[in-house]
Amino acid sequence: MRFQRILALVDFSEGSNAAVEEASAVALAHGAELHLLHAYGPRGIVPEASFVENGRIASDQLNKVVDKLTADGISATGEVHPGSPLDAFDAIEDAITPDLVVAGARGASRLRTLLLGSVARAVVEHAFAPVLIVRGEPAQVPYQRVLLGSDFSPDAAAASVVARALTPPGGDVHIVHVDGIPHDAIASLGSAAIDKLRQESRRQLEEEAKAIGAVPHVGFGNPAKEIVSLARELDCDLIGVGTRGKGANSWLEGGSVANAVVRQASASVLVARRLQLAERLHRHIESAREEAYGAETTDDERLGLIGTLRAVRRLADESRELEHELLHEAVAELERLVAQVENDRPRLATSLSAIVRALSRMGI
Repeated sequence: MRFQRILALVDFSEGSNAAVEEASAVALAHGAELHLLHAYGPRGIVPEASFVENGRIASDQLNKVVDKLTADGISATGEVHPGSPLDAFDAIEDAITPDLVVAGARGASRLRTLLLGSVARAVVEHAFAPVLIVRGEPAQVPYQRVLLGSDFSPDAAAASVVARALTPPGGDVHIVHVDGIPHDAIASLGSAAIDKLRQESRRQLEEEAKAIGAVPHVGFGNPAKEIVSLARELDCDLIGVGTRGKGANSWLEGGSVANAVVRQASASVLVARRLQLAERLHRHIESAREEAYGAETTDDERLGLIGTLRAVRRLADESRELEHELLHEAVAELERLVAQVENDRPRLATSLSAIVRALSRMGI
């Protein structure tokens, strides 16, 4: 796996500077484009004159960072967004479809920051791309020693792929599965059933470790604490975890462990999920549908567009693997419609283009 586009969140704080440095090292190693984003809104918090001045100052600062990165041989661009941090992130991630998002664990101030802990956590939960949270001083890239947290879920597997792409061939890779079975479950299942579960987990872990050339570790107790503790013990410079887990025995269910690892770790943390775009795709479809109903088109044109949007939504809902042939046809139809309406109905064209981009990220 190679990264082509990296999005780094910037607020000019110490944590942000470390994130940009680490992101630039990854970009240089992979020959990737590096896009920097700074948000200085929303409006209404400060007087309008101050808001405009903040934007000008931020733009000047960001241009200096971009110029330095360019001088270092990195293909870098920067964008200053006059909106809230998450709105800015949502818009830019959707537009450039990055392979990796990089953010600092902490930002500057409540009014100016893009990287407050709460915002960084929200980006982890919200992003479709893998998110690299940089803590403390920037680490050496490629990372030399990596710890992967595994609960055998698709999200954990996705984190493993991305984290290992950041590690050099022959790098020191470790993988841990933490037995986080709740106490009430232990009491109800009995010791024989628990032993069987643990044996099966160890077997799966050893198979997974062998497949990726990693050293297996088994932990017991609180998953986040065990992962963070083992990472410190091994002196790891990167931890990889999935966003959500799988099944009743999953300790990553709901992302709580991933968030706890991000909060507690002293190393950089890579959080990834199996790519699921249905929610964002549906939002774009609804936007296009509303535009289509309000557009000056014939009844046949309007019904044809609505029918296409419904078909795309149905296909996206019905299959994770997606029916590629039918979706290829839908994408071709949407692209044809974009070409027809982009001059007379730019808002509709924008919504349709967003659907095409979302579909392209689903492997279409």
